[in-house]
Amino acid sequence: MRKLFFLFLLALPLGLIAQQSATSKAKKPVSTTKPAAASAAKPTSVASIRVICSVIEPPSSMDSLYLYEYAGYGMQKVAAAASDGKGVYTLTIPGGPLKFYGIGFNEANTARVVLGDEPEVKLWANAQYMDRARTLGSKQNAGLEQVIRKMSVYQTTNWNDPELYKERVSYVDSLKKAGSFFWRSANLLSPPYFQGKDVNREGEYYGMNWFSHVDFNDRAYDQYPDVYFAFAAFANRISSMTNQEDEVRLWCETQLKRIPANSEAYRLALGGILRTFQQRQMMASFARFAKEYVEKYENKDRGEMESLKFELAKAGTSTPGMAVPDLVGMTPENESFSLSALRGKIVLIDFWASWCGPCRKENPTVRAVYQKYKDQGFEILGVSLDRDAVAWKKAIADDQLPWKHISDLKGWQSSHAALYSVSSIPQTLLIDREGKLIVRNLRGEGLKTKLAEVFGN
Repeated sequence: MRKLFFLFLLALPLGLIAQQSATSKAKKPVSTTKPAAASAAKPTSVASIRVICSVIEPPSSMDSLYLYEYAGYGMQKVAAAASDGKGVYTLTIPGGPLKFYGIGFNEANTARVVLGDEPEVKLWANAQYMDRARTLGSKQNAGLEQVIRKMSVYQTTNWNDPELYKERVSYVDSLKKAGSFFWRSANLLSPPYFQGKDVNREGEYYGMNWFSHVDFNDRAYDQYPDVYFAFAAFANRISSMTNQEDEVRLWCETQLKRIPANSEAYRLALGGILRTFQQRQMMASFARFAKEYVEKYENKDRGEMESLKFELAKAGTSTPGMAVPDLVGMTPENESFSLSALRGKIVLIDFWASWCGPCRKENPTVRAVYQKYKDQGFEILGVSLDRDAVAWKKAIADDQLPWKHISDLKGWQSSHAALYSVSSIPQTLLIDREGKLIVRNLRGEGLKTKLAEVFGN
């Protein structure tokens, strides 16, 4: 229950913790030795930085390797390099203060590095496991890896031991006193120790106090992507400690209030929370924080807004009470028609296809409820995943489906299916007169019962 640090480390790129020390594996007592001098290195100015990346098995479909800056919900490309033909990519950026970056062929799989005061950094990686990349001859990156390895030792020991908690705090303090650039990383990965005896209060304690030891008024945290990783892990942990989603949202809001709202750290923290809610399919919570993110940063887009808005629209298709996104497609008569044109009616969105046996079997039931309620403000929008227009039109005629129909004739590549997270058919969504989801995926008797409830007969 209380091995919380394990979940914190899972939120970090695996490459930073994959190789634990022999001490960790043997579970020897944790020491509090002074951090290596490399970790405390003072940044010095260099005109430019070259990152020479030797990559095994680079993807043939990707022409370039990218250097990314962490940007909240997403990552922003700041440099790109093509291969020299032998799997070596050389990225070049101006020198400057120490800063964290990601290196990869896409955002989902990156190596994490710190750059700024070293004119050259060499990196070795397998393209499939960029998060496990290693640097060579870089004191700063060796310092980062040393801190992560050291912190990972605590994960393998008894989390409930108060003496080990004291050692962990002492280690973070020693990094700070030594002037290590990475002490804030360690501090974010060092939540307070729950000393209460009532385990039922543990979730509440961590929900209200997880980052109580972090001074986010220190604006240096703006440059630490660990804020993103730490808040992602925090949201993941407290989500597993309660089945009350409103509690999770409250605790996330409580911890976000510790951060200046106009800071980069706030954007990173909000992005981490969003990513966890999305992964855990907590779409109501995702939508709540995604709306805030869009409102705050839409005019400061770093390339993530299009994706986030798409995911926010999708959230409405699975969360009762949320507005579903509009659907616009071509009718069998080759005219454009949109779901929004049916606003003011109770609408059943019916995903189907002419080739789908279960869909065709369900059509008589759908036709029956349409005939019963059409004069009471009920409408149906059929959304076909057909590719063959002739087959689609024939099925509509053969099954006598007199309601509105649209399709982009792209089969499973349909943009309509992607927007509504449809991976199987038949599938339905019942929406109210304001375009908000009532319930998803009712069929047969369940559909009849729900419509009788909605219309009162």
